[in-house]
Amino acid sequence: MIGRWLLAGMLLWSAHAAAQAPSVSLAASDPPLSERLGAYQALYLRFTYKSDRPIQIEAQGLHQNQRLPAMSGGIAASPAGEGDAMTWIAFKAGTEIDELKIIVRDDKWRELSSFRVPAQVRWETGVHRPDSARADWVSRLQHERDARKRQQLDASAGYDWIGFIIFASVPLYFIVQAWLAIAWDGRWRIAALVPVAVMAPAVAWSLVALSQGSNLWPIWVILLAPFALAYLGLLRTTRKLVAFARA
Repeated sequence: MIGRWLLAGMLLWSAHAAAQAPSVSLAASDPPLSERLGAYQALYLRFTYKSDRPIQIEAQGLHQNQRLPAMSGGIAASPAGEGDAMTWIAFKAGTEIDELKIIVRDDKWRELSSFRVPAQVRWETGVHRPDSARADWVSRLQHERDARKRQQLDASAGYDWIGFIIFASVPLYFIVQAWLAIAWDGRWRIAALVPVAVMAPAVAWSLVALSQGSNLWPIWVILLAPFALAYLGLLRTTRKLVAFARA
């Protein structure tokens, strides 16, 4: 009885996994998969996909089941949902492929599926296909891909500034901490030394981690320094307001 329940559970899980697997198919190529191209001219590939997660589509050229070294338009990274994706491959003169291997991966580079498509494309010296002969979808998908890259760069620029501020706060904290500890006295000095109770153990931990060869040895100092610096900044502002109120 238990075995039957386990078998039923496995079948249900397999059916659910299959239902969630991304669907990818080669919708078109430019030129068709039976033409000649000049040396390093691009063979564009358009895919249609449907996926509940971001996926990456890679195209490889094969000859007699062997992968050939190629120039490439990179991985066709596609967001969750459904739509079109595009990439290209190109080879040196004298190269012929008889198959395309399409590999679908998730955003952590784990392979989800793959399939093969017959092809008879040859790259030759003296052959030239003008850019004007490209299919309309090549330009359209290239513009969409460029737009996504610009959006990603704009988004990463914000993270770059955040990273710069976090890393810059580490040396700035130690400078401000030393300055206030020397410049102030009495209760204000004691208040200014409060972050030392947290930062001193963090520094000690980092030094021990460094001696053991850890790549993450400064992590706690980096994470805590912005908060310690913000505290000192707030404390200095408070001191100025108190002095102003007493004046």
